[in-house]
Amino acid sequence: MRPDKAQSLFPNCVIIGTPKAGTTTLFQWLLLHPKICAASKKETYFLSDACHSLNEDCNIHHHGIEAYQRFFEHQQHETVRLEATPAYFRSRTALETLSSLAETPLVLISLRDPVKQLYSQYRFDVFTQKKLSARTTFEDYLSSDRGKRVQSHKHYVNYLDDWQASFGEKFKVLIFEEWIADPERTIESILDALSLNKVDFPFDVLAPKNKTCHVKSAFFHRTALKIREKLPGHFLRKLGEDAYNFII
Repeated sequence: MRPDKAQSLFPNCVIIGTPKAGTTTLFQWLLLHPKICAASKKETYFLSDACHSLNEDCNIHHHGIEAYQRFFEHQQHETVRLEATPAYFRSRTALETLSSLAETPLVLISLRDPVKQLYSQYRFDVFTQKKLSARTTFEDYLSSDRGKRVQSHKHYVNYLDDWQASFGEKFKVLIFEEWIADPERTIESILDALSLNKVDFPFDVLAPKNKTCHVKSAFFHRTALKIREKLPGHFLRKLGEDAYNFII
């Protein structure tokens, strides 16, 4: 059953950050609940402060706030619309727009030990995304332009106060090292905040997603990334990821 056309299709639960702090795992875990509908694109970047290659097809600056609902036009019986863009935590546009929606969304942010998070980002940039040479040491990464930019994003205190002030009880801070060790307790607390029945959640299948891996074939890796982005829907995309993991 499709929702009434007059019903708002803006997200009412948003994961705003932070990168390499388990946001993919958290996103995919929450999608296991039958009442949660995922955005058609996990990281929409719709509310980024600027237009760039990751949101040029749909963003608030060029397409207006109403276009945000396009990511949930496939909603059926679900009551929660979930979006996850880890870069939002430092976006003023995201903060102001989400706090102005008629239905204030539940905002989730996952924080991680900054040093471990930085090292994880280094491994991701070098070995998975191939943004830097495989010979790049962690020390070299820290002194590179990319490394310096990543380090500047770890000053959480510069952003948290504003989010807390704007969303109050609707702002939930999760500590990666804690929730990854006790995922059931974390998921239960989020479901409670969303007024969802915990009985419907398959807690026995919880496992981390999107771990950084070493790429054995740069050619197959680049090809797999291009193919994955063209696959429609989460199930076909999952098939693409399985094929990718088999190839590399």
